[in-house]
Amino acid sequence: MKIGILTYHRSHNYGALLQALALRYVLSRMGHDVFYIDYFPKYHRRLYRIFDIESWLLLSIKGKIKTLIRFITTLIPSLRRRRKFTSFINKKISPFCRPITDSFDCVIYGSDQIWRKQPYIDQYNPFYFGANNIETKKHISYAASLDVLPDNEEDVKKFCELVSHLDKISVRENTIQNYLLTHGYTNVQVSLDPTLLLAKEQWNELIPNKRLFRNKYILFYDLLGDSGMQTFDRGDVELFAERNSCRLVYLHAKVTDGQKINSREAYSPSDFVNLIRNAECILTSSYHGVVLSILLEKPFYGCFPIDFYRAKALLDPLSLANRLYTNKAPRLPLYIEQINFDSVNAKLKILREDSLLYLNKL
Repeated sequence: MKIGILTYHRSHNYGALLQALALRYVLSRMGHDVFYIDYFPKYHRRLYRIFDIESWLLLSIKGKIKTLIRFITTLIPSLRRRRKFTSFINKKISPFCRPITDSFDCVIYGSDQIWRKQPYIDQYNPFYFGANNIETKKHISYAASLDVLPDNEEDVKKFCELVSHLDKISVRENTIQNYLLTHGYTNVQVSLDPTLLLAKEQWNELIPNKRLFRNKYILFYDLLGDSGMQTFDRGDVELFAERNSCRLVYLHAKVTDGQKINSREAYSPSDFVNLIRNAECILTSSYHGVVLSILLEKPFYGCFPIDFYRAKALLDPLSLANRLYTNKAPRLPLYIEQINFDSVNAKLKILREDSLLYLNKL
C-alpha cells in the first residue's frame, strides 16, 4: 500500500521530527511504501525564520531596536542550529517526500498537535483533517493531538465538522477521545505517539549511539521555561546535579539570550536522542523529553505547570505519575531515584500492541 503521512515533517523541533521519523519507520517495516506529503505552509515556515520581518514591522520603535540587537547577538548560534536541523531533514526526511499532487492509497494525519489552531492564522487548518484535494482512498488520523480543546460554540462546531472528514480516528490523549465521544463520535481510539511504537533496540538502530560528553551529566531540557513559563527552580536543579556528582547540561529548544555555562541549543534531533541516552537523569518540561527518557530507560522528572494532561495521559498507564510535577518550582529529591523499567516496558508493550493493531488494519 502507498501511504502518505501528513504531519509537521519539516519543523525545527525535536519531537516533531522524531515522531515523523518513527511513524514512517513502523509503516515501512509493515511492508508499505511510505512518504511524507510535502505540505508545509507559509505560516509554519515563519516559525523557523531567523528573522521574521513581517512580525518586526508591527513592533514599536523600541521593540524594533531590541529585536535587532537580539538578532545580531544570536545570529551565529541561530545559523548553527538551523544548519543542524536542515542537515537532519535533508538526510532523514526530504528523500521520502512527495508533492500534494501525488496519489495515495491512504493518507495518515498525525501525530503531533496538527489539530491545534495554527500559529499566525489562529485557525484550525482543514488540510490536517482530510478536508483537502489529495487523491487517496482513505483519510485516517493517527495519534493526532491539539493543545487546547475547543470551548466556544463556533470552535466546537468547526472542529467537529472537520473531524467528520476522516474515515478512521485515532488520537493521542484520552481527553480528546472523551471530548469527541461527547460530540457524537463513537469510534475513537487512543494511540501511542509514534516515537513510542519503537522499542529501545529500534531507536539504537535508527540513531546510533554517540557520546557527546565524557563525564557524567544531568540533562535539563526546559521547553516551557524557554517560552517564559516557570518550571523547575534553577537553583534546585543545580544543587540536584551537585549532590549527584554530575555536570549539569542545559539544552534549549531555541536560541536564547544570556546562555548559561554548559548551555546548548545547536544540536540535531540525533544529538537530542544521544543527549538523553547518555545522561544520568533528565529534567524536562517537554513531552518528547519524557517520552525519549522512557524509551531509552533513563530516570527522569517532568514538570508541566500547564498542559500536564498530555504527560499524565502517558505516565498514568505506565505507573510513572510520581515522576510528574504539575506545580511550579517543585522540590527535587535529594538523589536520583531509579525506575523499574522491566515493569514499565511490560505495560508499554501492551499499549504498543494495541496501537500497532490499529495501523495493521489500514
